Formats: sequence, C-alpha cells, structure tokens
Amino acid sequence: MTRINPAQRLRNPSLTLYAFHLRSDISKSPQKEEVERWWKQLEKLSQPLQVRALRTLRDKLICYQNGQYDPNAEDVLLPSDLSLLRPGEQIDLPKVRQLGSQLGRLERSTMVELYRIHDTYATDLTLFYEEGILPIFQLGHYLNPQNCLLPQNLQASLGQTLVLFAEPVGEVEDYQLLASECVAQLLQKEKPPQLIARGVLCGSQLFEYDTQESDPSKRCHIWVWFGQKESLDLIQQASGYLLNLLCCRHKILYIEYQSRYCNQKARELYSWLEERIKLPQLNDAVTERVEPLKNLLVELPEKQLRYEHFWRDMEDHKTAIATNLDNYRQLLNSIPANEGDDREFLDKFGNLTESKYQRQIEVELIFLAPGRSLFTQLVATIRGLVEIETQKFLQKQEESDRRLERIIQIWGVGLGVGGIVASSSEHIDKELKESVGIENIHPFAASLSLNVFVTLVVAGIMWWLTRPRHRHKSPDKK
Repeated sequence: MTRINPAQRLRNPSLTLYAFHLRSDISKSPQKEEVERWWKQLEKLSQPLQVRALRTLRDKLICYQNGQYDPNAEDVLLPSDLSLLRPGEQIDLPKVRQLGSQLGRLERSTMVELYRIHDTYATDLTLFYEEGILPIFQLGHYLNPQNCLLPQNLQASLGQTLVLFAEPVGEVEDYQLLASECVAQLLQKEKPPQLIARGVLCGSQLFEYDTQESDPSKRCHIWVWFGQKESLDLIQQASGYLLNLLCCRHKILYIEYQSRYCNQKARELYSWLEERIKLPQLNDAVTERVEPLKNLLVELPEKQLRYEHFWRDMEDHKTAIATNLDNYRQLLNSIPANEGDDREFLDKFGNLTESKYQRQIEVELIFLAPGRSLFTQLVATIRGLVEIETQKFLQKQEESDRRLERIIQIWGVGLGVGGIVASSSEHIDKELKESVGIENIHPFAASLSLNVFVTLVVAGIMWWLTRPRHRHKSPDKK
C-alpha cells in the first residue's frame, strides 16, 4: 500500500485537546473525588508539556477556595461566559522555545481555557507553532510528548477529542493517506484508531478517527483538519462552536454508555425476579413452608427499590439524550457554512443518536416495564401466602393444644379416681376381696392393680364423653 513520506511537512500545526469531565451526577451532587482527580491530571501535564504555569492550575479556579475544592462557589462567582478562571485571573503560559534537527528554532505556544457547561467541566488546551513548519514524523514529539494527551493518561469521564489542524506544504495527492499517517505519528507507538468518516468543514478536508471503545474515558477520538488559507477565517469562527458541539457528542455517548449499564443491571434483577415467581418448593412441615416465603419477602423490597432506581435512571438518560441531541443539531447549524462543505459525517452522528441510541432505550424500557408490576404483585402474593400458611399453622397449633388439654383432663380424672379407689382398697371387707379373688394378693400389688384398672376404665369413659362430635347433615328431602 502506498504510504505518505514521513518527511512531508505541515505549516502552522496545532493540536487542541477538548476534554470533558462530569462535575455532578444525575442527582446533581458534585463528584468531589473524581473532580479533584481530574484537575490534578491536568496539572501533571506541566512536566511533559514543559509549562510550569500548569502546576498551580487549581489556584486560579473559582471552584477552589483556600486550596480546597468548593463547587458551591461557582454558583456565586461563575461569570456569564462560564469561564472557571477567577475574575481578573488568567493562565500565563509563556512560549516554549525548542530546537529541532533541520528545523531551526521553534516557538510553541500554549493556550488553556476552562469552562463549566451545565454539569460538565470542559477543557480547551491548544498547542501550536505559529509560522512554524514540522515534518509529520515529529508530530508526536512536539505536540504529544510522552503521549500525555491520550485518554489513558487523562481519563476524562465523558471523553475527549484531539483536533490536529495544519496546512500541508506543497501538493497532496491523497489527503486520506496523509491524515492516517499524521494520526500514526501523533500517537507514536500506540495503535492508531480507525478512520470512521471524512467530510469537508469550513471549506477544508476533515478526517475522523475513533477507537469506538464503549467506555468514554478510554475512547480515542481524533479529528485531522487540513486548513487552507482562504478558509482560515471560517475555521476561526467555527472554533467557537466546536467545544460545545463536541461536548454534546461526548455527553450523548457517555449517557448511552450509562444506559447500557443500567439496562444490564435491570435485566439481571428481572431474571432474578422470574426465577422467584416460581416460588420455593413447599414441604409438608408448616414452618418449612413459611420460612422460604418470609426470607423472600425480606429480599424483595430491596431488589424492587434497585429495579426502580435503574428504571428511573434510564428514563432520565432518555430525556438527557434527547436534550443533547437538540443542542447538537442547533450548534451544527450555527457553524458558518462554506459552499463546498460536506457535513454528512456530523449529521450521521445525530441520525445515529436518534435511530439507535434513543430508540434502543425506548425498546428496553418497554421490555423492562412488566417487571415493575411483577415486583409489586409478587410481594402481595407472598404476603398473602405467608398469612394463609401462618393461619394454618395457628389453627393446627390450637387443635394440638386442645388435644393435649383433653388428654391431660382424661388422664387427670382417671388418675384421680384411680388413686382414690386405690387408697380405699384396704377398707374393702374380706368377703368382697374373696369374691373378686384378691384376698391372697399383696396389699401393694392389689392397690396398684386396682389403681391401674380404675384409671383405665375412668379414662376410657372420659375419652368417650369428651370425644369430638361431628354433625351429620341429613340428606335433603325431595
């Protein structure tokens, strides 16, 4: 395959990092630890970029008071332009002078702008060589030293986009090959992302590369934009919209990623629910029938609450995607147009969002909807079963108690009467003893035998007198 000569040169090359980090979650609560980590990551760029002023970045932000992150201060101090820099403060980034082989003396300028866009912190960091010329094989060394601007090093929660802008020196036969070579050199030894789209914006060729990772913080998204002198003014005007346009894009992808997570967790709960609808196998023992139901009744409310939580989040994600899609399309229409523009690649993302991401959430909500009522119905059913089984248990317990009480009464009366008779046996006259044949029996044995005999007889009579009586209905007479 034909390759571009790595010595091909670019005039006025610049690399802009558009990075987006979530300030607050869906409940509007600031994610303090994650946000502080993000600002520290930006400060760490001071070493590879050789910009000392970045070391004290946090000291210049209105969201930091006395060295501590204070997001509430933004509600009071955030200016109308949404800049996070304190009033009258600016990040002074002096030019970095560099010497390169066969390049002579170069001066690299750095610009940093930080904003809060609703619930998102947006970073616009640009490195550029004004009136400078670089061969493409040195793009990584001069514009992305140590790959410090790649996602794996910054880990912006909503994702990032790198925009390489330059004017090719001399004639170019194949802009696509040139763009791919620029990406490969910019990422140095890292595996370059694939070309997913190309178009013309502000009269200049633009190529889009993306690794299409599902996790936005790991997704490498790059634009290579080859400017022409006659279109520089339009490009300068468009840059004012790019930050917000890309912010909407990354928020849509992030929301879609979060929606996938919520759907997966909700489906796991749905599967758990369908297994429990079968209910545990009930054994003969009443306690063994009730106990599994009680355990399930304890689990269900917590599972149901989590299910409703994921359902609510998916509803919010659906609304958020629709809102960001509207904003994306409005911003796209606001970018100054040129007669030769081809914005289909930007329109495709909007269409993809509408036809796939939005529709996918709607279908998933329809699929998960029965689970909400099933949870409620299962709770009610189990409560009813537990109540029925409990009543059965109590009824059997009462019957058992009555039987025990009857037995005690029967034997109590029998033993009592038997004892009385036995204690009176010594007073029975001799003739009566001879008549029953017990005159030669030892008195103790005679007394015991009489006691047992009388007890059994009396107990039998008591059992017969206290036996349950069942009423039999006579057949209806016709």
